[in-house]
Amino acid sequence: MIKLRYMLIGILFAITLFIKLIANSQPLLVKHLGAYYVPILINYSYQDFGFASTRTIDFNDELVVNAISKTGFIVYSLIKYDYKSITSEGYVKSLPPSTQHLLGTTLDGRDVFAYLLYSIAILLWSGLFITALSVVKALILGVLQGYLGGYVDITMQRLYEISTSIPIIYVIFFFNNLIQLNYLALGLLLSLLNWGFLMPYIRAITLQKSSQLCMQNLASMDIPKMKIMLKYLIPSVAKEIKSLIPFVYLTYFLILISADFFNINSQDYDSPKLGQLVLLGLNNQDNIWVLASSCTAILCISMLCLSFTFKRQN
Repeated sequence: MIKLRYMLIGILFAITLFIKLIANSQPLLVKHLGAYYVPILINYSYQDFGFASTRTIDFNDELVVNAISKTGFIVYSLIKYDYKSITSEGYVKSLPPSTQHLLGTTLDGRDVFAYLLYSIAILLWSGLFITALSVVKALILGVLQGYLGGYVDITMQRLYEISTSIPIIYVIFFFNNLIQLNYLALGLLLSLLNWGFLMPYIRAITLQKSSQLCMQNLASMDIPKMKIMLKYLIPSVAKEIKSLIPFVYLTYFLILISADFFNINSQDYDSPKLGQLVLLGLNNQDNIWVLASSCTAILCISMLCLSFTFKRQN
């Protein structure tokens, strides 16, 4: 079970790294009249392949495919669409799942499977970035609070209580109206304002470890407090809270989906958004495959994150 969940999360992140090789509207390789072309890296025009037009070539055009097939070949990715692709057969009509579109299409003709893959890739890495910032901040501040104590402890405890009483969703809406948040700005805002539930645990663990005899011996040897915190306390506390990190990651993952659902990062109009896919499925419940695929993806990733919080009992 332990090996399986690590293998699944590894496969998931590997897919996000090579997503352009898996789902792309541009072919991976084209051979025409003895010359090789790499459309996935370079944009070509119709003139490059002997046509009169100077527009960017569409390799799904039947005339182009027939012309190239006579003298060469076209190597496509596993899925011939990306999140921006508008399929002509699905435009203004949502197509049900088929061999051509595994999860169907949306009303505007986008392939749901490709759109889902790209949106999950952005969410996974954005969530990882925000989680890393939040955990490092909570770890440093929590250890400072628990080890130094006194006015530092009291002041930081009051700041923590104030931050947790602020309705973060209203703060996000406020800043979004001011500067139109994107994923990066939203992540920085969340990591700055949302102190998370790790702080009390880190403080309590630090207080416990500070009272241990080994820590008291280190302090009696006139070793600087900063060195004790950096070399001994922080690594020790980090091992204690590692089972809580998936909860933090899942929290930010769901917050980002909620931000998409409410169209908070509206300036990234063309970027794939899982929350918008959920909203699209809710608004068009006849196309049940759109809602079912997006909700299933959210549920599976959530369960995978939660599986890392379970420990094998010996």
